[in-house]
Amino acid sequence: MVTSSISRVALAIGVALGAALIGAEPAAYAADAADESQGIQEVVVTARKREETLNNVSAAISVVGSDELRNDVINDVRGLQNITPELTVGETVGAVKVTMRGLGNTSNTRGEDSEVAFYVDGAVVARPEAQSLSLFDLDRVEVLRGPQGTLYGRNSTGGLINLVTAKPTAQFSGYANVTAGNYSFLKTDAAVSGPLSDGVRGRIAVESITRNGFGTNITTGNQIDDDHRWAARGQLQFNLFDKSRLLLAAEFGSEHDASGLFTYYTPLYVVGPPAPASQAPKGLGGLSDPNSRNGAGNIDPELKRETRSFTATYTWDISENLTFKNLANWRQLAFYLAQDLDLSSVVPPPLATATVSIPLKDRTISEEAQLTYSLQNLTVIGGLYWFKENLSGTTYVGATPGVGTWFYRSGMSQADSYAGFFNANYRFNSLLTLRAGGRYNHA
Repeated sequence: MVTSSISRVALAIGVALGAALIGAEPAAYAADAADESQGIQEVVVTARKREETLNNVSAAISVVGSDELRNDVINDVRGLQNITPELTVGETVGAVKVTMRGLGNTSNTRGEDSEVAFYVDGAVVARPEAQSLSLFDLDRVEVLRGPQGTLYGRNSTGGLINLVTAKPTAQFSGYANVTAGNYSFLKTDAAVSGPLSDGVRGRIAVESITRNGFGTNITTGNQIDDDHRWAARGQLQFNLFDKSRLLLAAEFGSEHDASGLFTYYTPLYVVGPPAPASQAPKGLGGLSDPNSRNGAGNIDPELKRETRSFTATYTWDISENLTFKNLANWRQLAFYLAQDLDLSSVVPPPLATATVSIPLKDRTISEEAQLTYSLQNLTVIGGLYWFKENLSGTTYVGATPGVGTWFYRSGMSQADSYAGFFNANYRFNSLLTLRAGGRYNHA
C-alpha cells in the first residue's frame, strides 16, 4: 500500500495575441459541408468548457469530426495520430502511449499517470489500458496541447484528448455502417436515437471489429496481432425542468485477441557461467524475423480487457449568463496479458521460466462541479474536483500462465485527490485576449 500527501498551488497568466490567426493551430476537422454556394458551416467546440466557434479559440486545439473519423476509418485512438498534428499514439503490452509535443508516458510500469490526459465527455479515463475501447459513435474528438489544469479537473501538463460522444436527438434518427478490408477486416457500427416521451430522449450505439492477425507465431503456426473487440453505449437525457437537464450514460467494452506482444530484435537473458548447463540461454534460436510482423513463443500471446463506465451529467442554466454543471463518473477495468517471456521457440527445462502474465484490476470514481459565468467579452470558469482510484495487479513469471513458479509479485495502490481551479478570459478585440488561471491540487 502506497499513500502520499502532496499539495500544490499553480497560477498562470497569459496574453493571447491573434486569437483567430495566431493562437489556434490548424484544426483537423471535417465539418459537414453544404454545397459550394452555402460554404462551410461554423465548427462549435466545447474544449474550454463552453460553446464557442473554433475560429475564436485562442488555444492550440485540433478538432476531428465524425465524418473524418469515418472516412479515414479511424478505429481506435492510435489512428488519431494520422490526422492530428503533434500527436503520437502507440500501444505497448496493451497500454495506450500518448505523446504530445514530446511529452507523454514512456514507462511500462502499471499505475503511472501520463502527462496527456484522456477523457470521454469530460470524464477522465485514468488507466492507459482502458483508453482504446471508447472511440465509436462520436460527434468529434478535441485535442488540446499544453497544460490544462485550469480548465479540467484532472491535471495534465502535456495536453489532453477528449472524446465527445453523439448525444440523444429530438427527432428519430439512426445509422448502420459496414466496413470491410484486407486481413479479413470487418467493422460494423450502428446507432439509433430519438425521443422516448415528453422530456426524455434516448440513444443506443454498438460497434464490433474483427481482423485476422498481421503476423504468425512461428512456433505454434497461429495468427498473432489480430483484433477482436466490441463496445456499446446507452444514453438517456431528461429535461427535468426549465433550463435543467440530466444525461445518464452507460458504456461497456470488451476485447479478447492475440495482440499486445513484445518483440525483441536481439536475444535476451543470455545465461553465462556459473549457470547450470541444463539452463539453455534464453532467446537464442527460434527468433522471428525482426523485419516481419511475426513473433515467436512457446504460447500464443493473449490480451483480454473489459471496461464498464457510468456517467451522470447534470446541467442547469441558472440565468442567461450563469451555468452550473456537475459530472460524476464511475469506471471499472479488468485487464489480462500473457506471453512467452523470451519470445523465442526455445523450450526451457521443466519449471524454468517461460511465460509472463499480468492480470490487472482498476476502479475509479470522479466528481467535478463547475460554474461558468459569461458576458459578451468575459468568461470565467471555476470548478471543484475529486478523484479516487483503487488499482491492484500481479505479475507472474513461470512455466504456466497465471502461476508464479519462479517469480511472483502482487501489489495495490490507492489514489485520493481533490482540486480547485479557475480560468478567466477577457477578449479585448479579435487580436487580443487576456487569460488567467489558477489551480490548487492535493493528492
